[in-house]
Amino acid sequence: MPPIANHVPHLLISWDEARVRITREQVAKGLSEGNPSIQTGRVSGTGDKGILISVFMLEKGEDHIVANRLQAILKDAVSGKAG
Repeated sequence: MPPIANHVPHLLISWDEARVRITREQVAKGLSEGNPSIQTGRVSGTGDKGILISVFMLEKGEDHIVANRLQAILKDAVSGKAG
């Protein structure tokens, strides 16, 4: 957990950009432009690799929505379909 107020758990996801050809900005854009929109951000002390997902506002079952969308975006990047 990053050293922030309330110590909210976060998931930091990174990948080898040489193999998975997509930037963190492209992943964040793909998440935010989908339906539902999934927002990511940075917290001080978490570095600049990958993306950071907070579970603070997720309701039961929404973790699967985030995971499925993220998996689809990264799979498309591996297969060359990422835009």
